[in-house]
Amino acid sequence: SPILGYTAACGAQGGGGGVSPITVGGLANGVAVNCTVFATNAIGPGAPSAVSNTVTPAGAPGAPTAVVATAGNGQVSVAFSAPASNNGSAIISYTAECGGPVFTGPSSPIVVTGLSNGTPVSCTVFATNGVSNGPASGPSNTVTPATVPNAPTSVVATAGSSQVTASFTVPGNNGGSAITGYTATCGAQSMSGAASPIVVVGLSNGVAVTCTVIASNGIGNSAPSAASNSVTPTDLLFANGFD
Repeated sequence: SPILGYTAACGAQGGGGGVSPITVGGLANGVAVNCTVFATNAIGPGAPSAVSNTVTPAGAPGAPTAVVATAGNGQVSVAFSAPASNNGSAIISYTAECGGPVFTGPSSPIVVTGLSNGTPVSCTVFATNGVSNGPASGPSNTVTPATVPNAPTSVVATAGSSQVTASFTVPGNNGGSAITGYTATCGAQSMSGAASPIVVVGLSNGVAVTCTVIASNGIGNSAPSAASNSVTPTDLLFANGFD
């Protein structure tokens, strides 16, 4: 009697069809099953086949959650929580993307490098298991990679009475974070200001000094500038013959 169809049983689920293969749906990802198949003709069903190999249904993992970005110098550290479900297949890796550059790692956090200081970015993360890539997470907070500014340049000192005026050129690169102020150091005295020039007071007349200047931004202080010319504070009254 001609065979009319086949029925496959995998775990607690079954499916039918006219030819091989037969897809059996409704199974739980991550739960191992094996299968049997029987044929049916006009007389009735035949005996089931021998049991198949054991397999574990699985799908792509879920999306990571709670993505938090922390800015560094030309980089962002991306922390996250693993997906609620790996969908039946162990997660192999995670991939973080922040404004273009993409980096992969085995767990949280992932450091994404090659970013431009001063350019804001947000990040997403997706998980990969033995089946495929999962969906991307929601975007992280927005952060701006940055570092300390370059040092000021062209420092010129001009002497006064017990003081020196330090003039300078602002750095060409603020490190990606706005400069908040400058500090000039002449001899043992330092003074801060918002811009050039800065007057450093409390110096000893007759003692030669040079000056350096540092710039500060939200990350920290620059390296000191090259030293200025040497100058000697002088009491102008005595210098002009008055006592």
